[in-house]
Formats: sequence, structure tokens, C-alpha cells
Amino acid sequence: TYQKEEDGVLYFTSKKNKSLLIHFDESEDKLVIYFSPSSYNRLFISLPAFENEYIYGCGEQFTHLNLKGGKVNSWVSEHQGVIPIAKKILREKIFGVNPSYKAKLKDHQTYYASPTYFSSKNYFVGVDTDAFTSFNFKKDKTEIVVREVPLSITILKGKDHLDLVSKVYEYFGKQAPIPSWVHNGVILATQGGDEVMMKKYYEMKEAGCKISAIWCQDWSGQH
Repeated sequence: TYQKEEDGVLYFTSKKNKSLLIHFDESEDKLVIYFSPSSYNRLFISLPAFENEYIYGCGEQFTHLNLKGGKVNSWVSEHQGVIPIAKKILREKIFGVNPSYKAKLKDHQTYYASPTYFSSKNYFVGVDTDAFTSFNFKKDKTEIVVREVPLSITILKGKDHLDLVSKVYEYFGKQAPIPSWVHNGVILATQGGDEVMMKKYYEMKEAGCKISAIWCQDWSGQH
């Protein structure tokens, strides 16, 4: 059931003793849909789209720059699994280590997930949630499924790409300045343990290279 409030922006729905309050805050180039806290664990929403648009975003994606026509899951997923690791071990045991070998990346695997996207038609959609979110970019609509009721959904409109980017900049907030020590030398990336790290460090220092930091990405994910 739906009940429209007097101010024209609040709607109430109830089903099986559950309720959801929605508030629409609209301005000239911005629409924010606020949701009240709810025990619902799914939200399905369909937004109109353009057939001839290009879609970008959803955080770090590896396979396609233009996401139109595809489905993207906004969720951090490691590029490792039991089956790929087993195949890797078997392949290296039989054929040896091949440094040029590149494993395939799946669409849903990403290290940086962001439930936001841009359109070439100069609009932006951002879902304020930490939950698993999927985007299905169909021809004439975009279907969004969130595994909770998000805090809000923001839609921004820009006069052009530059205007839209400036509005998105405000949406995410101003980033902190880069610390000064970053400019004092290179950030040395190493992998292979302490001995390898220190060996590379001293080799760089002896060569006269200034080092501001060491990024060592050793981890146990493959073991």
C-alpha cells in the first residue's frame, strides 16, 4: 500500500508489518532519493536509460570500458580461487613457470568496487551502500539490485562532461592533498620477501636513487 504525504515527497509502503519511508529531494540538476532504515534485505529499482549511450564506472573493471549491455556486480572479489590455483600449480609442474602467461579476468572480480556510474548522456548515478550491488545496463533501462535498503540514491545531471565531473567531485568530497614525502623519491615496489626487498632497496640506493617509500605486496593468497 502507498500513502502520499501532504508535502508531495514522502511515500509510505507496508507489507507484512514491514515499512519503508522514501523522501525525494529534487533540485534543478540533482535528485536524491533517501530511504528510511528498514528490515528489508533487497531493493530492486529500474531507471530509464538511453539505447545509444555509453556507460562507465562501477569502480575498477577489467574487461570492458563501456559497460552498456552488460551486468556488473559491485563487490570486492579476489582474483584467486581453489580451482585457478590448482590449475596454476599443475601447469607449472608440467610446463614450468611461464612469466608471460596471463590468466583470464572475470567481470565480477575487482579490487575496487564502487556502486556508481557515468553516462555519455551527461548524468551520474550513485548508490550509497556497502552491500552487494548489481547493475544490469539494458538498452532502455538500468536495473539495480541492492542487498539492503541503501541510505540514498543520487542522480546528477550535467550540462556537459566537464560540468558533470565537477558535480561528481562534490558528491565524493574533496580529496586530501598528497603528502609531501611522496615527492622525495620513488615508491619502490617489491615482492618476494624481506631479503629480496632489502636487496632491491640497497641496489637502488647505491645507484643514487632517492626512495620515499617501499610498497611490498607479499601476501599469502596463493598458498
